[in-house]
Amino acid sequence: MRRFLAAWFETVAFMKANKEKAFRLPEPVTKLSPDIAEKVYQIEMPMYFTDGHFDPHAVDAVKHALIETGHMTTMPENSALYTEIHRTLIKIDLDVTPAFAS
Repeated sequence: MRRFLAAWFETVAFMKANKEKAFRLPEPVTKLSPDIAEKVYQIEMPMYFTDGHFDPHAVDAVKHALIETGHMTTMPENSALYTEIHRTLIKIDLDVTPAFAS
């Protein structure tokens, strides 16, 4: 779990530090034009945190979208959906240079 989380946070840090590469790398798979891919990047990247916490407002937005699309019928408590216990599994030092920077 520690290695997965470290890799996840490093990936997010890479994507934030390398915007152009972040939205162009998946282009062969997504088939999105560069303009659309950049818009998706601008919308989605702020939702990715590098410290492992969940933004309650973002979670609420997802829950509302799931209700509007009929995937859920009631609004569950956030505590029923996730826990932030994983934050205790990995010590995140945001001052450390990520491996991709070396």
